Amino acid sequence: MLEIIQKLNLGEWTTFVVIVFILWKLIVKSLVDGWFKNRLDLQKQEVGNALQIQK
Repeated sequence: MLEIIQKLNLGEWTTFVVIVFILWKLIVKSLVDGWFKNRLDLQKQEVGNALQIQK
């Protein structure tokens, strides 16, 4: 079993996956969520402005 783990470099892959997961949870996810929230707020403002112009 240890030979297979060493041959396939599963320890390195596991470390890579864990690091990517941690980076996603701590950094990337919050940035993406903030970006989408800002875009949604801008779209709401644009719709509100368009409705006010039509009145």
